[in-house]
Amino acid sequence: MNSAFIAFVLTASSIGAPFNPATAQMPNARQSITSTQQSASTTEAAVGTHVNCPPSMSSIPVFGRAKDLEAPVARLRCDERVAVLGKDSGRIGLDNILTADGTMGLVQDSYLAGSTPPGFATAPTPTHHDNPPYSDKARRDKVQGEIILTVAIDAHGKVTDVQELSKPLGDGLDKSAIKTVKTWKFKPATWDGNPLATRTIVELTFRLF
Repeated sequence: MNSAFIAFVLTASSIGAPFNPATAQMPNARQSITSTQQSASTTEAAVGTHVNCPPSMSSIPVFGRAKDLEAPVARLRCDERVAVLGKDSGRIGLDNILTADGTMGLVQDSYLAGSTPPGFATAPTPTHHDNPPYSDKARRDKVQGEIILTVAIDAHGKVTDVQELSKPLGDGLDKSAIKTVKTWKFKPATWDGNPLATRTIVELTFRLF
């Protein structure tokens, strides 16, 4: 019988950030948790800065993924205070940032300037992340592919909402992915010691081998 290779990739969203990779072995399946971006510190953001807009702009774009630079998911105000969680996050010139209202995402580093201590800032850290099962029908039909979800995490680290962004794979894989991700738990992001509600993009790749 074929086994399922399921890879989880967590990347930044309009209010979400990647966490450090981890791996785990499960019965009849192998799980690999990786990040396509430079992993953010899960304890402290060491670099503080602020938004430096060009004269012709009143705000700058924030991107959810390095692959989606044509579709900003949020915008930051000029002079807004930010913490840089990771430099060159998966693409040269893109930094992974966090703001005091919980906004996280990728910003062009040319728009960031100066040194502004961010205080104590942390990215969300997973504490529980089960492997979504590969459905019998999908295994029989040899369905493979990627599912992209947007996941809302509240200030207590509980997943409050999961929505699919990608085209459905079918055969029960989408339902399996959403149902399982809803059970994940996180240590929430914080800013100056205060927990923040965040949102992150989760990429799940189903492969048979």
